[in-house]
Amino acid sequence: MAISKLRVFLVVQLLVLSASIPIRTARAADPFTPPPSCIKPSKPLRFTSEWEVDQFMSRVV
Repeated sequence: MAISKLRVFLVVQLLVLSASIPIRTARAADPFTPPPSCIKPSKPLRFTSEWEVDQFMSRVV
């Protein structure tokens, strides 16, 4: 009788313990990450027209 109660107690403890362990799903990680497609805009020493200023600002923002 005592062995049966011990066995039930151990099984219940095992179930409680296994339920508390988070289950992780295996995700296939992509080993290839493409390089960024952005480029650093170059700022001229002087702007010669308002159009150049506008073009530079459109590339920066």
